[in-house]
Formats: sequence, structure tokens, C-alpha cells
Amino acid sequence: MKNLSKELGSWKCVKDELISFLEKKEDSHNLIEIHLRDGDLVSASSIAARYISNTFDVERVAKACETATEQQNTITKLSSGSTFLLAKQKSLDII
Repeated sequence: MKNLSKELGSWKCVKDELISFLEKKEDSHNLIEIHLRDGDLVSASSIAARYISNTFDVERVAKACETATEQQNTITKLSSGSTFLLAKQKSLDII
């Protein structure tokens, strides 16, 4: 559904309607699925917090957040290393 909607340029509209429908049905599983697939961890976490008894989805959201945090930490480390290497190179260029 998402791929077809994207091709037609209407995913946002379809997504909004779908989310509204799923919220009325209190379908936390599919709401979380949509947000996780879109990379919207904040919305997925918010829904998981409202449906804490749904342990399967709560664990999925927690794992997605953990993975995102690990990725961000790796990016930060790589960025710091690159900055150090650039500074080192510049200091060698001056000498």
C-alpha cells in the first residue's frame, strides 16, 4: 500500500487516513508497524507507551530505539575520529 501510494504521490494522505482509522480501532500493532517502517520512533514509542500490555510491540519499539541509538553512537564516534584526523592532517600541513 505504501509503495503504491508513494508512486502516486499520495502516501502522506493515505497514511493519515490509515492512522486515523487504526486509532479508532485501537489497532496498536499496525499503528506501531506503520511508524516503525517510516522510521518515526517517537510516534511508535508513544503508541507503545499507551499499550504497554502489548509486550511484543513494546519490545519491537525498544529494540528499534536501541538500534537507532547504537547507530547514532557509531556516527558520533566516526565523526569525532574524522575531526581528529582532519585536525591532525592540518597540523602536519602547517609543519
